[in-house]
Amino acid sequence: MAKLVSTDQRIVTGVTYPKSVYSRVLCVHCIVPAGMGESVVDVTPVVGNNVYLLGVDLWAYRRAVADWVGGFIWVRSGSEANPSVSEVVSQWQQIIDMSAVGKQAIYWNGEDQHWGFRFCRLYGEAERRFAVAVQNGYAVAWDLFAAFTISEG
Repeated sequence: MAKLVSTDQRIVTGVTYPKSVYSRVLCVHCIVPAGMGESVVDVTPVVGNNVYLLGVDLWAYRRAVADWVGGFIWVRSGSEANPSVSEVVSQWQQIIDMSAVGKQAIYWNGEDQHWGFRFCRLYGEAERRFAVAVQNGYAVAWDLFAAFTISEG
């Protein structure tokens, strides 16, 4: 909260009437269906039009210890309520930029994995949703959890 330090300072509205800022975590759970090429998308509820995305955490889990699983993971931002996987991949804004390694998505295969991405990105133009789209690369089903840490206000 801003405080008035000296009496010579001009009082501004933010000091006399401070505005609240809320931080929260939005989570989605993708149950990736069994079968190569099978895909799924999960979308967060809509958030306000002044949102800082502070971080994204992804957890991929196998259903059985002996399973070898993997696939493509897209983390995107957009505004539609019920998009398809192809709409999220082609039309939504990229959150995690993989172009430095020549890829549009995170490709993963193997055992249980956690990824953590930290940044402070402002989305201020319109109401926003965050989404994770996944395409299975193996014949076995697996789970992906995503947590979006946001600050709005």
